Amino acid sequence: MSQSIVTIRLNGTPYQIGCGAGEEPRIEELAAEIESVVQQLVGSVGQIGEARLLAMTALIFADRAQEAAGKVSSSASSS
Repeated sequence: MSQSIVTIRLNGTPYQIGCGAGEEPRIEELAAEIESVVQQLVGSVGQIGEARLLAMTALIFADRAQEAAGKVSSSASSS
């Protein structure tokens, strides 16, 4: 499989990301979702620095993943 490079922007900063050929649209879609959360944070807490914004964004996504996993395990155990 050949390697592709896609450039995404998070909080105005470009990042070049390596991915498999054909995966570029998915990477761009995921980056847009991350950027949406970053911009929501910027709106509520301001420009507090790239590292802090991305750390807070990562925590939000980790929380969402844990909640989703909990819902899956709850529905599986109630079956």
